[in-house]
Amino acid sequence: MFSWLFPTTSRFGKNTQLRGVLDCGDDALRIDGVFRGAIHSDSTVTLGPQGYVEGDITARKVVVGGRVDGTVIAHGKLHMRGGGVIAGDAFYGTLRVDHGGVIKGRATAIGDDNAPSCAPSPHALAALAHEALQLAGPAQLTPTAQLTPTARLTPT
Repeated sequence: MFSWLFPTTSRFGKNTQLRGVLDCGDDALRIDGVFRGAIHSDSTVTLGPQGYVEGDITARKVVVGGRVDGTVIAHGKLHMRGGGVIAGDAFYGTLRVDHGGVIKGRATAIGDDNAPSCAPSPHALAALAHEALQLAGPAQLTPTAQLTPTARLTPT
C-alpha cells in the first residue's frame, strides 16, 4: 500500500557469495558480499565498500563503493564512491565520481536513443553456463536428433 514510502531493499552481507542471474524487479539491492553473474533492477543497486561483482549490472541507479569486473549500465544515475572501481565499461544517464572512484574502461553518457540493451551480455551468460556445467559434474549426453545438411556448397 505504501511501497513508495518504504521501498524494499534486498541485501546480502559480507560473508555471502552468490552466482547466477538476478532480476530484482522494482526492488533495490545492496551487495556487501560477492556476486558472480548478471544483475538487473528497475530501482537501485548499491555495492558496499567490501562488495564485489563479477558480471554485468543494469539498473535505474547504480552506486559503486566496491569493485565491479564487468559492464555497468545505469539508465539514471551512476555514483562512483571513493574506493569504488569499475573494471569494464560504464554507461550512465548522469555521473557522479567522488575522489578515489575509478572507471577502468569506457565511460559513455546515454540517452533514450543510444541506451544499451538491458539483457545480460553473451560473455556473462557463457560464464554462467560454464560454471553450471562444472557444478553439475560429468554427464552422459545422448543425441536427441540427427542433423543433416540442408545445402551443399560447390566451388565455381
